[in-house]
Amino acid sequence: MLYSGYRTAYSVKQCEKIDPSSPNLTWNALPDMKSNRCWFTPCLFNAKVYLCGGVSPTIEEFSPQTENFFLLPLNFSGCNFCSTYVHNNCLVVHASSSITKFSVGPAGQLVLHSEVHYSTSVSKWSSVQPVLDSARGLFFICQGLVCNSFNIETGAIVQSFS
Repeated sequence: MLYSGYRTAYSVKQCEKIDPSSPNLTWNALPDMKSNRCWFTPCLFNAKVYLCGGVSPTIEEFSPQTENFFLLPLNFSGCNFCSTYVHNNCLVVHASSSITKFSVGPAGQLVLHSEVHYSTSVSKWSSVQPVLDSARGLFFICQGLVCNSFNIETGAIVQSFS
């Protein structure tokens, strides 16, 4: 199953899914999310879909089994732009000037695994979605003609390209 968010400057509550094994390949609407979001990308982790960013600095969990959204008690204040991805069996939330990793607890719930913060001098990069290079443990953030690579474990700048 593939899930799609909307990459638009307008905030929306809609999300869709498609089954690539289905012969008709049509997108089907899901129930509305709990929060309006824009520029978000869903991330599949531990058989659930996670979304963050947009108007609300919160994270939602979508259960494909029940087709319901749940607002998680996590808040990334001061961040309208977040992205989620999976790295080393953890759900990674890249928000504003921090990288927060969650692992799966004994009851299947998210448990804080680790959190690193960027230096404030690079927080201006928070408006740009990172690109993950999991093989090297790096993520890249490019804005304009400048691109920085960061260590996903420490948040430290590894190299700057221009």
